[in-house]
Amino acid sequence: MSKKRVFLIAAGLTLLFIAFGVYVFRNGVYSFWDSDIKRIDTQEAQQMLQKKSYVLIDARAKDEFAVSHLKGSMLYEESLVDKLNKNEPILIYCTIGVRSNRIAKQLSDMGFEVYDMQEGILGWANNELPLIDPEDQATEKVHTYNKSFAPLLKKGTAVY
Repeated sequence: MSKKRVFLIAAGLTLLFIAFGVYVFRNGVYSFWDSDIKRIDTQEAQQMLQKKSYVLIDARAKDEFAVSHLKGSMLYEESLVDKLNKNEPILIYCTIGVRSNRIAKQLSDMGFEVYDMQEGILGWANNELPLIDPEDQATEKVHTYNKSFAPLLKKGTAVY
């Protein structure tokens, strides 16, 4: 087999894997096969929150939540599950949608109606939607999980 043919096959397979990876990420790493979890974008999440009451859950760590979060959200802890009402829909987010997707899958498996904000708080901030700090004051600071994710934040001030 010629070197050119090997190169073309390798390039084609690489593109296929990249496309599949993007598809899996967009549909949720943990809920890829689970159609019960609704993955929504930031604009849809904003519209939903304006129209109806949702239990708003932040799936990030305490130190990330302390920098900023969506107004009305509560920090996820395992003990929170016992306090949730299965008749109330849940909207969950994290930084970019991986941790929230994992918890969304767990909650969905328990019978909750779950909406997972696939772009996370970075998508929220990038769309210039309001964030608050622990004192309930507006802020532009966003904890980006780590320095590697900071370039994904286009609007606001990255903290890591």
